[in-house]
Amino acid sequence: MIQRVRRRHDGFGYRIRQRRDGLPDSQVGGESAKFEPMRIVLYYYGKIRDRNAHAICEEYHKRSQRYARFELQELKPRQETWDQAGAFKLLLSPDGEACTTTQFAKLLEAAQIAARDFHLVIGPTEGHPAEWKQRADRLLSLSPMTFPHELARAMLCEQVYRALTLLAGHPYPR
Repeated sequence: MIQRVRRRHDGFGYRIRQRRDGLPDSQVGGESAKFEPMRIVLYYYGKIRDRNAHAICEEYHKRSQRYARFELQELKPRQETWDQAGAFKLLLSPDGEACTTTQFAKLLEAAQIAARDFHLVIGPTEGHPAEWKQRADRLLSLSPMTFPHELARAMLCEQVYRALTLLAGHPYPR
């Protein structure tokens, strides 16, 4: 008899295959569980010049790996690799809406539950093209103030880590 399989999520960004009888595959007949970590990609423009901001970004990037697949990718001018079908696309823009860490964590959780990749895009200095903003699922503003791109990248890496730990019930966000 073929068992129907549904997906559920643990608190660490992994989707777990679960049998209809409620038992994970790892507890039935020696089959191994199928873990698919959530994929988060932060796209950014520009070379890294400030080593200190880069070190902060790398530290939070490394910490986030415990909870999800987190990648940092540099974009070249006119490169649109961020716009992949099925991914939740969040563009950072000064005219975007501000949100709290809890709201950001809920966005991340919604993408996780829907089994979608989560793409964050920090635009070029002249801003995102209008057609990019139309293709985005959401526009987000870190602050009404202006920050250097490298600092914004470090702040966003920290917020991704904070959101992942918040979803996992880790004491870091407190």
